[in-house]
Amino acid sequence: MKLLKNFLRYISGIVLFFALSGLLTFSPALWFNYSPPEDVSYTKISHRGAAALAPENTLAAVEKGLAYNPDRIEIDVQQTKDGR
Repeated sequence: MKLLKNFLRYISGIVLFFALSGLLTFSPALWFNYSPPEDVSYTKISHRGAAALAPENTLAAVEKGLAYNPDRIEIDVQQTKDGR
């Protein structure tokens, strides 16, 4: 009887965990019928160029990122071993 009680407690804990984690993954925008203000402007930034399409922070990534018509392109500048 004690084994069954512990097993049911264990299973109910797992079910509760997944139920709560499922609730937390939904966007609060769905809960409150949120829509962003109309007077807000957005800036499209190509982070590290198009890092998913070419090695990040390379000229190839920047060129591919330009195809998406961003407002800005951000890259990480690093000094090379030869000091340039």
